[in-house]
Amino acid sequence: IMSEFFDAFDVLAGKHQLQRLKLIGDAYIAACGLPCSHIESDNNGAALAPSDATAVSDAYLTHLAHVVQFSAEVLKVIPEINQRMRLDSEVRMRVGIGCGDLCTALIGDECRSFEIYGDAL
Repeated sequence: IMSEFFDAFDVLAGKHQLQRLKLIGDAYIAACGLPCSHIESDNNGAALAPSDATAVSDAYLTHLAHVVQFSAEVLKVIPEINQRMRLDSEVRMRVGIGCGDLCTALIGDECRSFEIYGDAL
C-alpha cells in the first residue's frame, strides 16, 4: 500500500527538485538544496558555496519554496490515491518541514548507506 504513495511522492519530489533520502517505516524523508550534479563544483568535485549573503538568502528561499510546493502537492495527492485504491480505512499523513544546515556522510565499507545529520531534521 505504501509504495503507491511513495511512488507518487517520488514523482513530485523530482518535479520540485527534492531528493528522497530515506524511507523509514511510514516516513518519507526528502531534502532540497543538497549538492547535486546541477550545482557548480570545483576541480575536486566539492560544491562551491555562493559568494555573498544575498545569494545564500535567495537559495534558502528558493529551496523553501520548492519544499512547500512539494508538501502541498503531497497533501493533494493522498486523497486521490485513497480513492483510487478503495481502502477500508483511508491513509492520512502529516507534513513536517525543517530548515537549516545539514551534514551528510556515506557510512560503511561492506554495506554502504547515505546518512544525513543535523538539527533541521
